Amino acid sequence: MLRRPQSVFLVAACVSAAACHLADITRVIIPSNALTFVMGDAVTARLVVYRFVDTTSGANIRDTWLADRGFGGFNCIGLLPNSPTDTTGKFLFAYVGDNVGEVEETINGTTDTVIKVFGPVQNMGTNGTYAVDALGHLKLTWADGSQVQYFDPRATIRLHGDTINSHAELSQFADSIHATWDVTWIRNICPQ
Repeated sequence: MLRRPQSVFLVAACVSAAACHLADITRVIIPSNALTFVMGDAVTARLVVYRFVDTTSGANIRDTWLADRGFGGFNCIGLLPNSPTDTTGKFLFAYVGDNVGEVEETINGTTDTVIKVFGPVQNMGTNGTYAVDALGHLKLTWADGSQVQYFDPRATIRLHGDTINSHAELSQFADSIHATWDVTWIRNICPQ
C-alpha cells in the first residue's frame, strides 16, 4: 500500500543531520563469510532516487541524495549461499545507524535541500531466504516483517557482479498515486 510522501520516505523533522539521532532499527550482525552489499557510502547514497506523484492532490516530488554532503548510517544485505557455487541460500538485512542525509528535493517544480531519514518502515524484516535466477533476478523471501518500498514484491531486484539494484514502481488507485524507488547496494564490508 502506498502512502503520502511523508510516510513513504520517512521525512525527518530536523534542522540538521546531527540533530537527528535515532536508535539502530535492526541489530543484525552479518557474518564475515557472507557476500555483503552496502548502501550508504559516498558512491551508493547518490544512487538513491525516489519519485512520488499523486494526481489527486497535485503532489509531484523527486528526491535525490546528496552523497557529497554526508550520509549517516548504512543498509546492508548479506547473502549466505547454501554452498560456494549455489544461487540459493539465506540472507540477512541490517539497518545500521541513523541513515540520515541531505536530499535535493523538487516539489511541484521548486527545488530545495532538506534533511531526511532513509530507512525501513516499521515492521520491515531482517532475514529470510533468497534465490537468483539465470538472468540475475534476486528473489528475497522474508521470514519476518514486511516487504515494502524498494523490497516490495513487485520490485525488480537484480544481482550482477558486485552490485544489487532495486527498482520499484508502486502505484494504487489506477496509478493516480505512483512512487518509484531506485536503490543500489555495492559489495563491501558492512560497517557494524
